[in-house]
Amino acid sequence: MANITWLGHAAFKIEIGGSTVLIDPWLDDNPTAALKASEIVKADIVYVTHDHHDHIGQAFDICKRTGANFVATLELGNLANENGLKNVAGLNIGGSVQIGGIKLFVIQAFHSAARGAPTGVVVEAGGKASTTQETQHCSEI
Repeated sequence: MANITWLGHAAFKIEIGGSTVLIDPWLDDNPTAALKASEIVKADIVYVTHDHHDHIGQAFDICKRTGANFVATLELGNLANENGLKNVAGLNIGGSVQIGGIKLFVIQAFHSAARGAPTGVVVEAGGKASTTQETQHCSEI
């Protein structure tokens, strides 16, 4: 069973298959955030839909602190590498990656982005899937 928690704005925590996946973790300075990035103690995967500050948020810091894998477009993956992250999967729309028992599928989204294309993601574990897609600053599951 998947447990999905809205953390504010476009940030979500998905607990599925014994893993924790964070989507668009803009938590600090976010007036709708349920917690601060420093309060995240477990993250296995951090997925970022696009490069706007209110989506990439504290993704790099969370990955560094928790050892989480960073997953996003190739362009954001390159930026993550430049910022010292080691466990990075940079994908194109239509691509997928398996990390432990979690499989992520990158899907098309319609929005703006300066670096790469905006995306959504399908998160799957044990035959269960959750979907988020960026559309006009809203993530829908």
